[in-house]
Amino acid sequence: MPYLNPPTKDQYQDILKDIGTDEETIKRDVKYLMEWLEQTAYLPSVKDEEFFTVILVRCKNQMEKAKSFLDYYYSRRTLESDMFACRDPCDSELKRSIELFPIFPLPKLTPEGYRIMIYSSPKQSNIPKMSYILSAWQMQFEILLKSDMSKGLILIGDLTNFSISQSTLFLAEFKKILDLLKKTSKTRYKDSYMINVTPAFNTFFNATKQFLSGKLLGRVQTWTKKPEDLVEVLPKHVLPSEFGGDERSLEELKKAWYDFVMEHRDWFEVKENLKADLSKRPKDDPLSEEFSSFGLSGTFRKITLD
Repeated sequence: MPYLNPPTKDQYQDILKDIGTDEETIKRDVKYLMEWLEQTAYLPSVKDEEFFTVILVRCKNQMEKAKSFLDYYYSRRTLESDMFACRDPCDSELKRSIELFPIFPLPKLTPEGYRIMIYSSPKQSNIPKMSYILSAWQMQFEILLKSDMSKGLILIGDLTNFSISQSTLFLAEFKKILDLLKKTSKTRYKDSYMINVTPAFNTFFNATKQFLSGKLLGRVQTWTKKPEDLVEVLPKHVLPSEFGGDERSLEELKKAWYDFVMEHRDWFEVKENLKADLSKRPKDDPLSEEFSSFGLSGTFRKITLD
């Protein structure tokens, strides 16, 4: 059973209107994008209309942006093979990463067509290696990239248990985290609400905000009221019960999302082989500058938003 509620017909039309297109045009553009991918020698041939529709929406139906994103998406899978080495959600460490560091969407869209995502920091100190955590997040964002038709994301971060050890862990891989949250997922963020903020998170945020664009910083809010008061700014019927909403509890939603991720086990196995053959890439690689920054400790570029 699908975990994500799709947009209503009116919401879908509004999502397309928001990026200046319509159903007929985007169907035509999806067909063109699939043909382009098939004709590009170093990229895999993929036939998935839903996936390409989501890509075009996230790229605001700008064809060249969509092409560049797909080039980056499949080339990165070759160049950063370590992040894609373990893709079996039943692997013990990966499973533990998904359970301890959940970043999951809520089933219902907001009336405006946005998807709310929840992140909660874990209590345990014995946490998996960052490579497993990044893989777990990557896989969950890929499911959204495959099937989440929305205008963008609203993030709620519950930082009750955010510790100094977690701060140290995340700082070491901050470039990859930013790349995942924005560029690799091509996500449009509307707002971010940080709740139950700890001193350790404040220290982490102060150390990293210099690498964020002004537009992104302006969308991050520290929520000083009670979590259940989020209904003042977000729709009650979408939010979980702990946040004053009518949805299921956070634990129930996490379990349902985890089960949904497990249902994609075969899909992840198939995707392991969908990557760029860089030996066939033209020498005048337009993405070489982007790829050169992978793995360079201490090298950051500001994350910009459309």
